[in-house]
Amino acid sequence: MKLATLPNVKKWSCRQALDGFYYFRACFTTTVVYMSFYLFGIEVTRKQVKAEKFDSRKHEDVDFTDQCDLDLLLQESKELVKGAEARSAAISDKCKTLLTLSSAILAFVGVVLPKFSVDSLWAKLLFALAASPMLVAAYLFAVFFGVRSGMRVTINQHEADLSGKDLQKALINSYRSCATNQENQSDYLAEVYRVARFFFLSSLMAMILLLAANFSLSKPDNQTRTIADQLRSDTNFVQSVQGERGIQGPKGDQGNPGPKGDKGDRGELGPAGPPGPSGSKVP
Repeated sequence: MKLATLPNVKKWSCRQALDGFYYFRACFTTTVVYMSFYLFGIEVTRKQVKAEKFDSRKHEDVDFTDQCDLDLLLQESKELVKGAEARSAAISDKCKTLLTLSSAILAFVGVVLPKFSVDSLWAKLLFALAASPMLVAAYLFAVFFGVRSGMRVTINQHEADLSGKDLQKALINSYRSCATNQENQSDYLAEVYRVARFFFLSSLMAMILLLAANFSLSKPDNQTRTIADQLRSDTNFVQSVQGERGIQGPKGDQGNPGPKGDKGDRGELGPAGPPGPSGSKVP
């Protein structure tokens, strides 16, 4: 029995781990978007961030009278839905354009940044701090292009049994409800786009200012000396330049003695030495 229940326990533990990771990611995403809105100055609730749409626009059913032109109202309701969809598509195109531009700028910064030497720890921390808003913008772009639920007009069996005028009234309210839901979602996505653009431009401006300050304050000689020191300390680079050490060859034959040199000049007379001991008298 224990061997039979062991696989079920493993599957349940794996499912719990995946569910826990999913809820953690959802909570983390909601927190990042909420704090981004807060720093940008937009009043929003966590419920609205979690639903990914605002609720400022309220749908109210049209109070029809006998004098209403149902055909005109139905056409106008369809135009409302088309306008909401066109607005959502325009916001998506703007976000795609900004994402393409940001990718190109990031590639340019990745090419130019290694050409600047940053020696100070504070300068490195400032560069990291300046790049952090761009990571937030990238995260907001990922949130923007998420898959969301929407509304569309369908005719069920109950509405199909209605008469012509009653069916038009039901379709008018359905189209207007869809348009309201789409506009609330577009309002939310428009704010996400504004916040992402704000963080991206702020990060780009900070990095440009830091690069300009580093380029103007650091001398060319210091940059050259720093690059030379880095190259000398790189053992792989030094070995690649010098090449591998070859095998020592055999010892060669002893050479012939060279010609005798000329006689040197006579040296100067040295100082007189101390007097020697006196001798003994012989008888």
